[in-house]
Amino acid sequence: MVLPPCEVGRSGPAWWPLAGYREVVEHTAAFAAETGIGKPMQRKLHEMLRLALAVRDADGDNLVDELVLDDIPNYGRSVRAVLLRAEMLRPLPEPRKPDRPQRTQTSRTTRRVWPPLVMTPRSCQWWRLLVHRKEEGHL
Repeated sequence: MVLPPCEVGRSGPAWWPLAGYREVVEHTAAFAAETGIGKPMQRKLHEMLRLALAVRDADGDNLVDELVLDDIPNYGRSVRAVLLRAEMLRPLPEPRKPDRPQRTQTSRTTRRVWPPLVMTPRSCQWWRLLVHRKEEGHL
Protein backbone atom coordinates (compact mmCIF):
# COMPACT_ATOMS: atom_id res chain seq x y z
CA MET A 1 0.00 0.00 0.00
CA VAL A 2 1.35 3.38 -0.97
CA LEU A 3 0.48 6.32 1.23
CA PRO A 4 -0.28 9.64 -0.44
CA PRO A 5 2.39 12.32 -0.19
CA CYS A 6 1.89 14.55 2.78
CA GLU A 7 3.34 17.46 4.61
CA VAL A 8 4.22 16.83 8.22
CA GLY A 9 3.23 19.77 10.37
CA ARG A 10 3.04 20.48 14.06
CA SER A 11 -0.11 18.42 14.48
CA GLY A 12 1.05 15.37 12.52
CA PRO A 13 0.73 14.33 8.89
CA ALA A 14 -1.70 16.27 6.70
CA TRP A 15 -3.43 13.01 5.72
CA TRP A 16 -4.18 12.02 9.30
CA PRO A 17 -7.50 10.16 9.09
CA LEU A 18 -8.99 11.15 12.47
CA ALA A 19 -11.49 13.95 12.10
CA GLY A 20 -10.95 16.70 14.63
CA TYR A 21 -7.43 15.68 15.62
CA ARG A 22 -5.88 19.01 14.63
CA GLU A 23 -8.45 20.91 16.70
CA VAL A 24 -7.78 18.65 19.67
CA VAL A 25 -4.05 19.35 19.36
CA GLU A 26 -4.74 23.10 19.45
CA HIS A 27 -6.96 22.70 22.51
CA THR A 28 -4.26 20.58 24.14
CA ALA A 29 -1.78 23.43 23.68
CA ALA A 30 -4.21 25.85 25.33
CA PHE A 31 -4.85 23.34 28.15
CA ALA A 32 -1.09 22.95 28.62
CA ALA A 33 -0.62 26.72 28.81
CA GLU A 34 -3.29 26.97 31.52
CA THR A 35 -2.14 24.01 33.60
CA GLY A 36 1.61 24.28 33.03
CA ILE A 37 2.17 20.76 31.70
CA GLY A 38 5.27 20.17 29.62
CA LYS A 39 5.86 18.84 26.12
CA PRO A 40 6.34 15.18 27.17
CA MET A 41 2.95 15.13 28.88
CA GLN A 42 1.39 16.88 25.87
CA ARG A 43 2.73 14.12 23.62
CA LYS A 44 1.22 11.49 25.93
CA LEU A 45 -2.08 13.39 25.91
CA HIS A 46 -1.99 13.40 22.10
CA GLU A 47 -1.60 9.61 22.14
CA MET A 48 -4.57 9.15 24.49
CA LEU A 49 -6.67 11.63 22.51
CA ARG A 50 -5.90 9.75 19.28
CA LEU A 51 -7.06 6.60 21.01
CA ALA A 52 -10.33 8.24 22.08
CA LEU A 53 -10.92 9.68 18.61
CA ALA A 54 -10.19 6.30 17.01
CA VAL A 55 -12.81 4.65 19.22
CA ARG A 56 -15.24 7.43 18.31
CA ASP A 57 -14.62 6.84 14.59
CA ALA A 58 -14.96 3.07 15.04
CA ASP A 59 -18.34 3.65 16.70
CA GLY A 60 -19.37 5.84 13.77
CA ASP A 61 -20.14 8.75 16.06
CA ASN A 62 -19.37 12.48 15.99
CA LEU A 63 -18.63 12.77 19.72
CA VAL A 64 -16.51 10.74 22.10
CA ASP A 65 -18.72 8.98 24.62
CA GLU A 66 -17.60 9.62 28.19
CA LEU A 67 -17.65 5.89 28.93
CA VAL A 68 -14.74 5.52 26.49
CA LEU A 69 -12.56 7.49 28.90
CA ASP A 70 -12.79 4.63 31.40
CA ASP A 71 -10.78 2.51 28.98
CA ILE A 72 -8.09 5.12 28.39
CA PRO A 73 -5.04 3.82 30.27
CA ASN A 74 -3.57 7.16 31.41
CA TYR A 75 -4.46 10.81 31.83
CA GLY A 76 -8.23 10.23 31.73
CA ARG A 77 -9.11 13.48 33.50
CA SER A 78 -6.86 15.56 31.25
CA VAL A 79 -8.24 13.88 28.13
CA ARG A 80 -11.75 14.62 29.39
CA ALA A 81 -10.86 18.28 29.97
CA VAL A 82 -9.39 18.68 26.48
CA LEU A 83 -12.34 16.95 24.80
CA LEU A 84 -14.80 19.12 26.75
CA ARG A 85 -12.87 22.22 25.70
CA ALA A 86 -12.99 21.07 22.07
CA GLU A 87 -16.71 20.23 22.42
CA MET A 88 -16.06 16.66 21.29
CA LEU A 89 -17.25 14.84 24.42
CA ARG A 90 -20.70 13.46 25.07
CA PRO A 91 -21.00 13.58 28.86
CA LEU A 92 -23.02 11.00 30.71
CA PRO A 93 -26.66 12.01 31.21
CA GLU A 94 -26.34 11.60 34.98
CA PRO A 95 -23.32 11.36 37.24
CA ARG A 96 -22.15 7.85 37.91
CA LYS A 97 -21.60 6.36 41.29
CA PRO A 98 -17.94 5.62 41.99
CA ASP A 99 -16.80 2.04 41.54
CA ARG A 100 -15.11 1.97 44.91
CA PRO A 101 -16.68 3.12 48.15
CA GLN A 102 -15.94 6.67 49.23
CA ARG A 103 -13.96 7.22 52.40
CA THR A 104 -15.80 9.07 55.06
CA GLN A 105 -14.62 12.64 55.35
CA THR A 106 -13.06 13.47 58.67
CA SER A 107 -12.27 16.92 59.80
CA ARG A 108 -8.60 17.83 59.58
CA THR A 109 -8.83 19.45 62.99
CA THR A 110 -9.89 16.23 64.71
CA ARG A 111 -7.07 14.47 66.42
CA ARG A 112 -6.63 10.78 66.55
CA VAL A 113 -6.88 9.34 69.99
CA TRP A 114 -4.11 6.84 70.53
CA PRO A 115 -4.39 4.25 73.27
CA PRO A 116 -2.08 4.91 76.20
CA LEU A 117 1.36 3.37 75.99
CA VAL A 118 1.38 0.18 77.98
CA MET A 119 4.69 -0.91 79.38
CA THR A 120 5.19 -4.64 79.19
CA PRO A 121 7.87 -6.51 81.10
CA ARG A 122 9.82 -6.97 77.86
CA SER A 123 9.76 -3.25 77.02
CA CYS A 124 10.97 -2.49 80.55
CA GLN A 125 13.93 -4.81 80.04
CA TRP A 126 14.89 -3.05 76.80
CA TRP A 127 14.52 0.34 78.42
CA ARG A 128 16.78 -0.63 81.32
CA LEU A 129 19.38 -1.99 78.89
CA LEU A 130 19.27 1.24 76.86
CA VAL A 131 19.64 3.43 79.96
CA HIS A 132 22.47 1.21 81.24
CA ARG A 133 24.36 1.52 77.93
CA LYS A 134 23.93 5.29 77.88
CA GLU A 135 25.33 5.53 81.41
CA GLU A 136 28.37 3.49 80.40
CA GLY A 137 28.92 5.70 77.32
CA HIS A 138 28.23 3.04 74.68
CA LEU A 139 25.54 5.14 72.98
